[in-house]
This record gives sequence, structure tokens and C-alpha cells, in this order.
Amino acid sequence: MIDVRQTPFTPSYDPDNGGDPVDTTNYFLADNPDDIELERLTLLERLAHKWTEQTLVPVGDLAGKRCLEIGAGAGGVTRWLADKVGPTGSVVAIDKDPRFLREMPDNVEVVEADLTSYEPDGEFDLIHSRAVLIYVPDREQVVARLAGHLAPDGWLACEEVLFFSVAEFIDRQAGAPVPDSGAMMSLFDLGGMDAIRFPMQLPVTFRGLGLVDVHAQVNADIDVGGSEWARLMTMTAADVAATMAVAFELAGPDFPNRLRETFADPDNAVVSPAFVAAVGRRPGW
Repeated sequence: MIDVRQTPFTPSYDPDNGGDPVDTTNYFLADNPDDIELERLTLLERLAHKWTEQTLVPVGDLAGKRCLEIGAGAGGVTRWLADKVGPTGSVVAIDKDPRFLREMPDNVEVVEADLTSYEPDGEFDLIHSRAVLIYVPDREQVVARLAGHLAPDGWLACEEVLFFSVAEFIDRQAGAPVPDSGAMMSLFDLGGMDAIRFPMQLPVTFRGLGLVDVHAQVNADIDVGGSEWARLMTMTAADVAATMAVAFELAGPDFPNRLRETFADPDNAVVSPAFVAAVGRRPGW
């Protein structure tokens, strides 16, 4: 479990200073120890990869193409893209924390960069992100900047997490009271994350940037307690987010353990994080 006193997660406003904004560039899972964070990222990559493959079907054959992976994490999508583009293609993998990207295929370039200021080099046939942009300040401007680096007929593909209150959903589907209703969403608001409007607006955003062939859908799994999705939800929602909610006095002290017990119970249904997957193409010459 993460010691919330050491996390870099900060509210998007300072209630003790007249509501003035404070730094929101920190990722709320940034202080995870390497072994825990690598397990979490690897789990997410394995469980969500089927959706990424489906999302990128319209892109077609990637052989010889130049790709940009935003927020490469543990490198799962980057390695997959490197295989798809082959020896005549290339992949640029961007991450603010590239600690798990040290051993990459020869056709991969790893760049350590902050998305709030990163300017890609040249044009790309595919720019892809997954579970990254909701955590980034000025995310709409980041998307616009990325879209400006698409080659003619190049594709932009974003898969962003659509968060709802995990605790509230679990309690309601079990017919139980909701003692911590809204705690998660309040936490995300404090951290400057836009986990509902931004992902839902992606197809609108893409069309506003002049992209065509825009398509979007929501992907999610329903599993049971004790499953791999339940393990991932425990590592993210219970061990970190719920613990922070308690620290910020948004939830009662039993909130994290209540989530852990729910995620471990095979008699409970567990809903995975939902991903809004949006793709769009820059028109050719």
C-alpha cells in the first residue's frame, strides 16, 4: 500500500489560499515502487490490449510506417507497434518516466518528455495514447498539438479511461448503502483530472481538428472478484486512490479495505475501467 504522505498528488486548487490553483502536473500513481508499478502496468497492458488492436483496425497495415506512442508505460504497445512496423518502420515512445523502457527493439526511440511541453519531431502515420491524457493539464491543447504532427492520411488514436465512482457502483449493484458516494470523483476533481467530459468529447474534439473517418466507442469488461481485473482495480482504486480519498477526508477510514474485500470476493461482479477509444484520420493531399 502506498504511503499517501509521500505521493505527489495535489489538489487543483488550494482551499487555504483563496482557491488559487496549484501544480497539477503530478501523476497520482507516480510514487508506486518499481515492482508494484511494473505489475500494474503489465496487467493493464495485457488486459486492455485486445481493445487497442480493435481500435487500430481502421489504420490498416503498419509495415514501414512511423508511429508515436504517447505515455509508453511498460512498453507493451510500443513493442507491439515495433513488430507491426517492421525493420523499415520506426516507433518513437514518449514517457515522462521511462524507467520501464530501457530494453526496446532496435526500431524504437525512447524519449523522456513532459507532454505539456513536448513537441514531436516530424510527422507520423500513427499517433496513439492509452490511459494518459486525462492526467495531463491542458489536455485539449496537447491533442491539438499531436494532431498537427500527423502525416497526410495519418491516424490519431486515443484510448482514455472513463471513470465513474467505483465504490458507488459496487454498493448500488449490491443493493447496499453508499457511505462514500462521490469520493472518487471528488478526488479526481482535486487532482485536476477530467475523467468524464474529456474522454466523452474525444470524437467531437477530433472532428474539430479537421480529422475525418472519426469513430469512437466505449470498451469495458465485467469480471468477478479475484480476477485479474479485480487485482488491477485493487492496486489502483483501493491501494492508492481510495487511500488518498481518506487522507483528503473525502471518504471514511474503512473505504480502502471495503474496496479490497469487494474486489477479492468471487461472488461480486467487478467492472473494469471503461475506455473511450477514438480514432480519426488527417485527410491526404
